[in-house]
Amino acid sequence: MNRSTVWRRAIAATVLAAASLGLAAVPAAAQNEAGAITGLVWFDRDGDKIRDAGEPGRASAAVEVRQHGVLVESHSTDSAGEYTITGLAPGDYTLRNGAYHGYTPTTPESVDLTVTGAGEEVNFGIKGGRLVGNVWRDDNGDGVRQAVDPAMRMGGGEVRLDGAMFGAATATIDADGEFVFEDLPNLDTYTLHAPDRITSGDEFTKGGKDSVVDQQTGVSTLLAIKDNGQLDVGVGYRTRGTDMRVDHLNVPAATVGEEFTVTARITNRSSLSDFFSVRVGLPHGVRVTGMTGLTRTPSEDPRLVNGTSTISLMPGGEQAVSFTMVADEPVYALLAISVAPVDLPDWNTEDNRQETKMMAEAANGAANPPAVRPVVDRLAPAAHAPAKDPVRPENLASTGASPLIPVILASVLLASGGALVFVLRRRVSRG
Repeated sequence: MNRSTVWRRAIAATVLAAASLGLAAVPAAAQNEAGAITGLVWFDRDGDKIRDAGEPGRASAAVEVRQHGVLVESHSTDSAGEYTITGLAPGDYTLRNGAYHGYTPTTPESVDLTVTGAGEEVNFGIKGGRLVGNVWRDDNGDGVRQAVDPAMRMGGGEVRLDGAMFGAATATIDADGEFVFEDLPNLDTYTLHAPDRITSGDEFTKGGKDSVVDQQTGVSTLLAIKDNGQLDVGVGYRTRGTDMRVDHLNVPAATVGEEFTVTARITNRSSLSDFFSVRVGLPHGVRVTGMTGLTRTPSEDPRLVNGTSTISLMPGGEQAVSFTMVADEPVYALLAISVAPVDLPDWNTEDNRQETKMMAEAANGAANPPAVRPVVDRLAPAAHAPAKDPVRPENLASTGASPLIPVILASVLLASGGALVFVLRRRVSRG
């Protein structure tokens, strides 16, 4: 064997040995390869533990990796609710979802697993609450939804929900007048912000159980979700209206046959301007000879006098009106004035009317004024005849008959009877 052959065989043996050592080292490297865990945290809205279409991931949810109770890694899910944890040495771990604050888990809160060179996948499901709202029209403006009050099936418009921890979210009112907020945690309080109006002619109706937003601000009181359940709320709108009010009705004392002036102040307490009409209910024996600030309008009842304002009363504005009157006979009665807007509904009619007593005496003074009569719009359709008083001396005097005549006649009769008795006794004694 020559020298070259020996060298070739030595080199081949060395290469074969090195290759054998390399192949022997592959299993050891594989056994020491770092492991990874991937997965998802999602809102399991139907609670079936399966991610269905339309069930979103939970962003910024904490996922913790512990080994023998010691925290090894902590990661947050991305905007899609997904996470990936890499670089884990082979071994036994506990993976825990930290997104249960305020939510109900639909899968186990923690999972034990063994990490090897192969990747592991662990998904966590949680369930939150829902807020479902409906937008409706309050036809009579009382703040209570009756069966006849319809949903506002307009569509469009956004509702905002603010949570102390949840943050803010918006929902669009659909064509059926409904809106939904999903995946709300229990441990929070919320306020609902409704749009000012759905159409140009709307405003909020009175707040209450059927409309949770304040009539002036459109913001609800604090709302809360219980047991990750559903909270149903309503937002009511009504046709925009106004609020006319009668203030400071003044009726002076009067003298029969002489003119006197009744004044009142009309106030617009709403955010809309409108013309207004005023009605005066006249007591019997009183008539109106003129008015200021109003144009007189026809009335079928002569004891009801109507007038309409000549200008539109602006929001927050006030206007004085006056009526010149004459009493044709002594009067002691109630006089009432009421107001109403012309074009818009008045949603607060409790302050639309005032009444006060009026008295008109004869020029030389009235000895005893008649009993107070109600205003004309309170009169019964037919008046009943008063019951007759028993006969008394003062009643006889009022008819012109003197009460002394019966007394004198009685005295004469008694004296004549006494004289007759005296004469008869003397005749009997003589006989």
